[in-house]
Parts: sequence; C-alpha cells; structure tokens
Amino acid sequence: LTGGPPFDGTQVLEVLRRVISEPPTPPRKRNPDVPVELEAICLRGLSKDREARQQSASEIADNVRSWIAERADRKRSEQERERFFALSPDLLGVVDEAGRLQQSNPAWERITGRTAQALPGASFPDLLTARDGDAMRQLLRDVIATGHSASAENRLLHADGSHRWIDWSASRIADERLVYLVGRDVTQRRHDEQRFHGLLESAPDAMVVIDETARIVFANGQANRIFGYEEQELIGQPIEVVVPERFRADHPAKVRAFIDQPAARPMGARLELFGRRKDGTEFPAEVSLSPVRTETGLLVCSAVRDVTDRRRAQRLCEALLESAPDAMVVTDDSGTIKLANSEATKLFGYTAAQLVGQRVEMLVPPEVRQQHPQFFAGY
Repeated sequence: LTGGPPFDGTQVLEVLRRVISEPPTPPRKRNPDVPVELEAICLRGLSKDREARQQSASEIADNVRSWIAERADRKRSEQERERFFALSPDLLGVVDEAGRLQQSNPAWERITGRTAQALPGASFPDLLTARDGDAMRQLLRDVIATGHSASAENRLLHADGSHRWIDWSASRIADERLVYLVGRDVTQRRHDEQRFHGLLESAPDAMVVIDETARIVFANGQANRIFGYEEQELIGQPIEVVVPERFRADHPAKVRAFIDQPAARPMGARLELFGRRKDGTEFPAEVSLSPVRTETGLLVCSAVRDVTDRRRAQRLCEALLESAPDAMVVTDDSGTIKLANSEATKLFGYTAAQLVGQRVEMLVPPEVRQQHPQFFAGY
C-alpha cells in the first residue's frame, strides 16, 4: 500500500490515512500479468464502501476459489474447441473484411494442398475459381455489413490445379469485422448428382424431381418438351405449375401425404391423370413416383408419359368393338378383361364395369374353368 522499497520513512499514521482516504493501487498497475477478474476480487476487498467489500477473509477465499474453478473450466472449454478445430474434417477458418485468412485448421492443408505457413494472410477468394471468387467477395462484404449468416457452394482450388466442391456457411463474429467460415467437401455428392441427372436426362420419359417443399429441382429435356418450357424454366417452381388448375387445390395435401409415407408407385396404376402445359392446354398422362433419399433430404422422382396417342387409339378400338355385331371381349396377356362391348354385356348379363378388371374365367362354364388358364396360356 505504501509502494515498494526503498521506503521513505512514512509514518504509520500517514499510511493509515492513505488507506482510509485514498483509492488502493490496482494490482495490474504493479504487475500487468495479474488477471482482470482476480484484480476485481482484490479491489472489492479494499473498497471504501463497507457494504460493497467482502465481509470476511473466508469470503475473499471463496471468491478466489470460484475464480480459479471458472478459469479451469474456461481453459478446458478452450482446449476442447482447439481440439475440435484441429481434428474437424470440415474446413474451419476466420477471414477479415478483405478476405484474408486469419486462422485455418489442418483441413485446409489437406484440401488445398498448401502448407500451414502459406495459408495465414492468403486471400480466401483467390483460392476459389475466378467466377466463384468474385461472388464470395460480395458474400463476405454482405455478411460483415448486415451481420446475417449466408451460405454458398463453390469450387476451392487445389495447388495441383484441380478443384473440390465446398458447401460454405459464413457468419460474422460478434463485435468484430471478421467472418467465421465452415466448409464441407461435397465433391462426391456433386458427382453423384451429375450421374443421377445424366441418367434422368437419358430417360425416354419426362422426368421431374421435386424436393420436400414440393418445388422442382430437376426437369429433363423430355419434361421441358411435353410441358412446353425452356431449359431451367421449371427449376424452383412449385410442382402445381404442371397440374391442371381444377386439381391444384387438393394437390399439395396429396404430395405431403406421399412425402410423409413415401412408396414407389408404378405407371399404369389405373389413375386418370392429366398434365398442364405452359400454354394452359392439358394432356392425359401416366405418372410413376419413386422416392429417393439423399444427404440433403427426400426427393421424389416423377416419370411422366403423354398418353394422348394411346388414348386416341384406345377410343378408336373401343368404337370398332362397339360397332361389331358380335360379342367382343378384350383381355391382356394375363387373362384380365380390359374391354367388353355392349353385345358382350347383353350376352353374359354383366355390365361393362362388372367385367373390366376381372379374370376371363368368369365367363367360362364351371366344368372347364379350372383348365382354362392352361388353354389360355397355350393360345
């Protein structure tokens, strides 16, 4: 309280006067290495306000012990964060407002092929392809200016000239003009998507893929052709854009029900479906649905087939059958009745609705019914 040696012989009463009237010397003024929290405990104990200071030496000791425990916990948390930072397979880094890397974890060395010494201070946007780098510079400026998090997917260059697709998340560090980056390598996912899209593009049917929000994420050339849209025009649109207006009100609930309980539905499921072209015209369609689970969530792949020509031919066939003077019954190769003209309904005493979908054996006398499938197969 009276300073360090050599002592100037100040009298005891003068020392006591100073203790009572003058503020204590902060410990950090004598030793800057004293922690701020510990200094606060000491200064509270020396407070001139009796109510403000600790009431006993044991209370001071308790304060110090609590500070030591909190510091130990904080140290452990810092060590855990540092360990996570070092071991994370994802790219973790901090960049300033100029886009320079201030901190990076070892994943950067592995994915970029650059040494730990070359990364600090490197321009992060310059580690991306030219077009991606310009977009990332703007994203970083926006994050710092607004404080809002943002995400982007772009190509990070390797030292050998190759690149990896990275999915980035960028967040501003509170009260600082710095951005915290988290990047995940999604190169394999990108390649899988390209193969998947290639398969869909080569399909003979129109292929439309929606995500869990029922928005279109992919449409192949056949889909653009039969619905009358330009390439990429359907992407991002709700699936209802290709559904006739008279069915749109109920359609979202049906999509939601399928997404909640996804199961493949093949074509020819005896559903009367229609598609809507961009110009508003409609066409009869067959649709198959296939759920596809991906890293980013469930996708529903729809194969759409325009059956206008088939329906026209079917109507012509039905007209010819109906005009025939004899009873005519049409079956598929399994023996299931598909069509029956009015002469057949008169002859057998059934309505057309009662016949269609039934086995042809219902029209065969009981005594030969058991042998009929064998005769039918041979025919």
